[in-house]
Amino acid sequence: MTTISLGIGATYFETDSKDEIYPSLTMAFGTRYELSKNIALVTELRGYASYIEEDNQLFCQETICHALLEDGLWLDGSISVGLAIKF
Repeated sequence: MTTISLGIGATYFETDSKDEIYPSLTMAFGTRYELSKNIALVTELRGYASYIEEDNQLFCQETICHALLEDGLWLDGSISVGLAIKF
């Protein structure tokens, strides 16, 4: 079985100097392989895109910035592999 997921939500960023919440979209592709009646192998590839507002200084401390994000997208992703067990 193959699945496609779409979602809308929020991303929470926390640094030493400040916290921010930004709107986020997610998209995922997953598979499920039945190994037996009660066990399945599950995989998922998921991508996130969070909108960062203009002139954000989320990663700055005083006058030093580790990253300066200007009006764009923060992209992130994950890959998951696991077992699903029915009981």
